[in-house]
Amino acid sequence: HILDDMRIPYEIRYVGPWPRVLKLAENGQVDIVMSLKNTPERRDYLDFTPTPAFANPMAVFVRRDKSFAFDRWEDLIGKRGGVNSGDRYGEGFDEFLRNNLAVEPTTEMASNFKKLKAGRIDYYITGLYPGLAFLADNAMDDLVPLPKPVNRGVIHVGFTRKSPCA
Repeated sequence: HILDDMRIPYEIRYVGPWPRVLKLAENGQVDIVMSLKNTPERRDYLDFTPTPAFANPMAVFVRRDKSFAFDRWEDLIGKRGGVNSGDRYGEGFDEFLRNNLAVEPTTEMASNFKKLKAGRIDYYITGLYPGLAFLADNAMDDLVPLPKPVNRGVIHVGFTRKSPCA
């Protein structure tokens, strides 16, 4: 709406999996990246809006019949997890994950939810709202988020520094 109001032409397009989107942004081949975490490594090539676009708590999704208590990050230690390649969680969780958790990265949400449903992983961490939307669209009511999120999670818009839009 903002670009329309300013009469700035734009094109919204799918350019591939999330890691590819970030690489294209780093190389200046896309101008704006929607819905991402403001992290130190991304600040090397993106300028972020100072105000978050919206909240998106990072949730731990599990099979309903294999739920477990989750009150703190340490409760995930010893379990097999799933994450999306290139995702960042912020608030110190990226470092905790790297140093303490056994996770299998995949490029798509669908793959992680399929692995969770099949019992190949014990949990999958992703944004609460995109995760719930995927489950609703795919009638996967046997998968649920645990009550407590990993973090509060806020999403920003990033402008590629190599872009004329910067």
